[in-house]
Amino acid sequence: MRLASTWLVALCSIGVILSSATILFAEDTVYEPGTFFDTAIGLKSSLPQPGEEFEQQASGENPIIQPPTPDAPQQLSVESLTGPMISLDPPAKKSSPNSKWLGIEDEVRFLFPADVNDPSGIQGGQLQIFELDLNRSEQEQGTVLLPLDQTRNPFFSYREWSGPDNPSLPPNVFRFSFPIAFDTRVEGNGGLGFSVTPQFASDMRANMNSDAWMFDIDLVSHRKITDEVHLVLGAFYWDRVEAIVLPHAGITWSPSNDVYFHLVYPHPEMGICLHRGKDSQFWLTSGLEYHVEAYQINSGITGGNEMVQLADYRALWGFKINGENVSLKMGIGYVFDRELLFRHSDQIYSLDSGLLLTGGLTY
Repeated sequence: MRLASTWLVALCSIGVILSSATILFAEDTVYEPGTFFDTAIGLKSSLPQPGEEFEQQASGENPIIQPPTPDAPQQLSVESLTGPMISLDPPAKKSSPNSKWLGIEDEVRFLFPADVNDPSGIQGGQLQIFELDLNRSEQEQGTVLLPLDQTRNPFFSYREWSGPDNPSLPPNVFRFSFPIAFDTRVEGNGGLGFSVTPQFASDMRANMNSDAWMFDIDLVSHRKITDEVHLVLGAFYWDRVEAIVLPHAGITWSPSNDVYFHLVYPHPEMGICLHRGKDSQFWLTSGLEYHVEAYQINSGITGGNEMVQLADYRALWGFKINGENVSLKMGIGYVFDRELLFRHSDQIYSLDSGLLLTGGLTY
């Protein structure tokens, strides 16, 4: 039922987006939104940038992206086509002739205590969550033998769960993932991207088996409609307690350097730049994220190994400051439509809606 309602929301959203796009007209410019990042799967896509300019090196090497200068508006980032909304993108650093260093990101989130209710409506206590995500990212350009751009994102997550009494959850869980994204592009028109995310998620107390290993897949295509509008169409497969298949679709629209609309399910976001200095920009952002995590745990519910899944929607509002070498973000959010379920139990627990705080640093 939840998956059906998710598809319905997605399809309705895409219909509204596409119908609205037919009446939108804008200048021939592109925006600088920063990097978007998926906290649920730890993935930064390597799909190309709309409006991206390429230069052919005299040495005959593959075309490379012209790096943005600090005092010039940056263009729509590669990741903004497909990733959600939570990280920032400092200017890239070259670590080798064919690679682009995308930086290190630290992000924390605090979800305020919320009541947990069993299927009969009986309250089992409150759940408070602290989340920490650490990520480093590097992009490797394709070669003649392998003409695919590759993005690697080693990723670590830590969760601290306080409560509830029923169901009983471990106090700490961990996730290690290694997303790898491949991209083939057609200059000026679009391209096709594919990514796979193997991950290990556990409380480190359970007898580890296949429930601790998960593999996510993303297949997406993008096409340039106009200089300001790009169409994104694809699908996610998320390996959790439930096998989740989601649309990965929508449009990105950038009417100016200071406004962007990343209207792509399941992580739409929009932003406006209020100040643009020589070496920094100040952005206000808002967005929505469908978030699902799963971990293998030693559970008191089944008396042994178990797999738990937490799912919710997160509406986020905040600001971000993009500097020359460091970027900062802060925000507040509202978490709703929350549920908690187990692989070996037919009970689905609901959580009350609540607030969250988030902050991140990219360098």
